[in-house]
Amino acid sequence: MVWNNPDAYPGETEEEYEVRKTGESQAATGLMSGIIKFLLFVLKVGAIFHAISLFKPPDSYADLHLARSRISSFNGFHYGC
Repeated sequence: MVWNNPDAYPGETEEEYEVRKTGESQAATGLMSGIIKFLLFVLKVGAIFHAISLFKPPDSYADLHLARSRISSFNGFHYGC
């Protein structure tokens, strides 16, 4: 073990240590990149489904009537009872 590389394996050379540490660093970077890409994908899917839900038609006539009454309360026009 070298004094400036306390986590080196016994009998490991400086070059072997650097190669091992570079590989570990690249693996950790790849893992974090994969996690971030997955979270962005989930966020995109959620945004798409949210946008779709904003434009879906009402489930029933009662919902349609409620939506029309809310709209009419803003512009002063009433669609009937």
